[in-house]
Amino acid sequence: MLATVSQSEQKSSQKERSDFKSGYKTKNKPLPKLYKNNIEKLLDQDWGPDRAPGPSILNDYRHLLTCESSLRSTFPEADIFGLVDATIWGPEDVPSEFRHKTLFHFLLSINPKEYGVEPPDAWRDFGRLVLAEKQLELAKKAQMLREKEEKIELLSTRLSKLASQQRIFEYPNIADLSDTHRPTRLGEMYSQLFDDEWSEAFEAFIDSTMAKEGDDNDYCNPNIMSILRTLFTEALSFCREKSCEQLQDLENKIKEALKQNTADTPQNALDQTVYRHSKELRKAGSEETGKYQAHIFLKEMLPQALQDDKVLRDQRVISYVRKCVELCWFMNVWDPPMELVAPKEGDTVDKNLFSYYERKGKVVQTCVWAALLLHKEGACGGQGLYPPKTYVPFK
Repeated sequence: MLATVSQSEQKSSQKERSDFKSGYKTKNKPLPKLYKNNIEKLLDQDWGPDRAPGPSILNDYRHLLTCESSLRSTFPEADIFGLVDATIWGPEDVPSEFRHKTLFHFLLSINPKEYGVEPPDAWRDFGRLVLAEKQLELAKKAQMLREKEEKIELLSTRLSKLASQQRIFEYPNIADLSDTHRPTRLGEMYSQLFDDEWSEAFEAFIDSTMAKEGDDNDYCNPNIMSILRTLFTEALSFCREKSCEQLQDLENKIKEALKQNTADTPQNALDQTVYRHSKELRKAGSEETGKYQAHIFLKEMLPQALQDDKVLRDQRVISYVRKCVELCWFMNVWDPPMELVAPKEGDTVDKNLFSYYERKGKVVQTCVWAALLLHKEGACGGQGLYPPKTYVPFK
């Protein structure tokens, strides 16, 4: 009984193993191998020990494949692969500079068709690899050249800025055209201030008690004109005082910081260097400082100049005064500072500096708007305005 059972079990086990093996082989049939290109397929053939590609051929392929991959990822705009498909069909189409490669001679020594690869396909893949290597080399050189050009441009800009600063320091009349607050630009802002904020502020005074003491002509009210002109001159004096204080404070702090390191430096040379850099620092922060000084002037000085609460709270007047202080700050931090010129009643005006206001005439009744000079006794940066005493009607 035991022997019979054992033989039966043995036959059943053998049958199960046979069925299992048969099923395993059917379910796990090897998939065809995938290659990156036809060159890789040829290199992966079973060549035998005598015909197997040597290390130099394999290294050639790995290097070229790495170049192609790097070109595609780093320089995606380098579109050369379509050109290869159109031009390289065989070994005679490969550029002579690439024919020294061991991979080239390997392809010459075999018949790709015997291994399931059409010869034109193999040579196109070879051409794609070697041209990718060349294109990658050119792209890297172009990138290095671009980086050097950018560095040269940056250094040239720095040198130009340094030379410009030095030239302006030695010759103040020469303006830096890259400076948005150069004197000529401040002259334009000065004229714009009269056209916009001055006119609005004038209207704000018309209905105030401060205007009733003037004459009846609203468009030539000397009292209002005097107030607006005084506000500007007070702003100019305020900024001149504060800018001088700031400059002196900067000089003192720089000298204090350099005291231990400049013991052997001649005092005169040190003073000149500190003075120059202090002015540069003051000018560099002029935009933010001007806004701060305008805030201080509106808070502390304007209530003393204007007694009418209605005018004092009028946004048109506040806007005018704020712009006056900010502009005056820029005028004072410029080196040399800009100047105002105002004619007196009865003066005969200089037409290069002034233009008449509302009516023609040569003799000044009052000054509406002072003339702005680029510096003391310098050229006119912004014309002033005056109403003349002698009335000449417009024709």
